[in-house]
Parts: sequence; C-alpha cells; structure tokens
Amino acid sequence: RKRKKASKQLVDLMGPGGSVGIPAPIQGTIISIQVSAGDQVAVGMPLIVMEAMKMEHHLAAPVAGRITSISAQAGELITEGHIVVTVTPSEPLDES
Repeated sequence: RKRKKASKQLVDLMGPGGSVGIPAPIQGTIISIQVSAGDQVAVGMPLIVMEAMKMEHHLAAPVAGRITSISAQAGELITEGHIVVTVTPSEPLDES
C-alpha cells in the first residue's frame, strides 16, 4: 500500500510514534472539546473550538487516526502554538 505524503507542516509537528500534534493557531480560550482520548477521527473532523478576539476558531483533524492525548480543558486560556491535541495517524505518513 502506498504511503500518503505528509505536508511539511505535519512533518514539523510529528512526535513520538509518528503522532501529529495539533497546535492552537492563536492565543485564546478553549470553548469546547469535541473528542476524547482514544476516539477515531477522520480528516477534517472538528476537534476543538476556541475563542479569540470574540471570534470562534475550529481546530480540525489534519489526518485520520486515533486521538492520543488532549492537553487542554474547556475554559482554559491557551497560548499560540500550544499543542492541544495529539493524533496517531491510522496510516504511516511518508516524511520524505
């Protein structure tokens, strides 16, 4: 089976075991967490809703896989770049 080519952005965010960290795009408050550790997600599935500058920002899954960890709670203020969710891809990503 052919491996999917990982984007440069995903390669930069790869962690242990090929997991992918999903960072907060902006400093803001976590409004809701729509997944739990262990959940299976599809590409584009909504994971987190944040509020910043009175606007909602939706974080979506960049890859299909399993939620490995969630490092935020509803109501928590998160800084830009903080990894809020980690996903282990269901298929290995080609880093080249």
